[in-house]
Amino acid sequence: MRVREKQVVRCANPALRCVVLLVCSASIVSPAAGAQAASPDEQAAKSGVVRIEAVTASRATKVGTGFCWKDGIHVVTALHVVAGSKIISVISEGNGNKQTPAVIEGVSLVADLALLRLKSDIGLKPLHTVKTAPGRGQEFTIWGYPRAVPEIQGDPIRFSRTFEPTSTMGSIFKSEAAFRKVVGDQNFPGYQVQILRVGSIIQPGHSGAPICDSGGQVVGIADGGLNQGVASINWAIPAAKYLSSDIFKDPPPTQEASSGSDLMSATEEGDQDVSVGSGAPQAGAKANGGSKANEVLHLAWSAPLSRILETVSDEDADEIDELSADIDRDHFEKAVIDVYEDYETGATIAVPHGMTLSFSAEKHALVASSPDEQLVMLVQIVNNDTPEDGAEAWSNFDELIQSLDTWQKDPKMKDLLQKDTNYKSLDMVRIARDTEDETVIRGQMTASLILDDDDFMGSAIFIADLPAVAKSKANTELARLLQACVVLSDFAKE
Repeated sequence: MRVREKQVVRCANPALRCVVLLVCSASIVSPAAGAQAASPDEQAAKSGVVRIEAVTASRATKVGTGFCWKDGIHVVTALHVVAGSKIISVISEGNGNKQTPAVIEGVSLVADLALLRLKSDIGLKPLHTVKTAPGRGQEFTIWGYPRAVPEIQGDPIRFSRTFEPTSTMGSIFKSEAAFRKVVGDQNFPGYQVQILRVGSIIQPGHSGAPICDSGGQVVGIADGGLNQGVASINWAIPAAKYLSSDIFKDPPPTQEASSGSDLMSATEEGDQDVSVGSGAPQAGAKANGGSKANEVLHLAWSAPLSRILETVSDEDADEIDELSADIDRDHFEKAVIDVYEDYETGATIAVPHGMTLSFSAEKHALVASSPDEQLVMLVQIVNNDTPEDGAEAWSNFDELIQSLDTWQKDPKMKDLLQKDTNYKSLDMVRIARDTEDETVIRGQMTASLILDDDDFMGSAIFIADLPAVAKSKANTELARLLQACVVLSDFAKE
């Protein structure tokens, strides 16, 4: 039985005169329903995936993921998690949170992998690796501790389709010099390393996590991503290529991974979250704060728009470029964009820096307003389990827009609906007329609904007083930035 729950969130600007109904669905399972047997990949994760905690010389504690390999006392993880560490602890959640110290037995610099030897046997069972590269269209799961969550988490993951038979860092960076500029002066991973391009978010804490097929075999090891993974340019190390005993021949580096690097995705305890309330963002709980993680957005990245554009697809870059055609392009691209990540769904939401924010963690919906409240943006991103759930989320958001009586369809504008095999999008424009002279358009709303397989993203930008905004250079630029942020915001990745 499915129960529909409604919550009312009012737009920040009273002039908008709109009530936003956020509709969610909850499944109620009969108590008589029996527990399903664990799948092979779940069994492998429970018995072989571990949490890695490494204390560096600077006394920082890095948290990553690893998995048992070869025998019960060896664990593989990402080298950048443990490089330069003085103390390494391995914790097995599946075995009652048993833990043991570990030492680095060997590393592979080019593949950014480390082989750890445990000081004592804590009951781990080795995971097996595939012999060939993963095929297209298969289902995979990444098992690990994203954002240092206290309990192991398994998330569906997909690999990007590429034209190259084998991808390297050269498929992401224009040159080795550009790669070194990001990775720093460390020599791991190598520029020529073969990688699996990942089309899903690899979050901090996923470093070293096994990516398993449905049979529980390891096809790749999560390694990193640009801009802490939120740019959707991420990669894994192919197990079939690199996971063999003869690759761990390099001496362990004495230095830890470059601090502040945008490349790596290990969580460092003490990272700050951003708690979003009715006012400006405030520093919040630590990244390993347990239940707090579901109550906050994490400020994953702040950067000028020009820098963010370096990480997006050509199609998105062209769309954003058109937005600056009749304004000061240089000033537009210097504007700082804050990219937030919702802990629970993994969704990334882009917002111009300095806007007032309110966020519903339960509904995964954010409302951002300008200082003068002339501009408001609503974004809701929902991670669904089935295509039917995604279609329901689409319908709910569409009903929300249609129910706003103040905003009517513009007779001069057509709603644009596009459909692809696993993708559907709808763009629409709604207008608000002057209460005294209905020939005058006072406000404008642009809305976008996107359904990618079963994940849904809805967004709407409200301009309360269109003539006033048009006369303000700052508000005109902010309105374009909001439109750019809709393009930059991304799904809760599978």
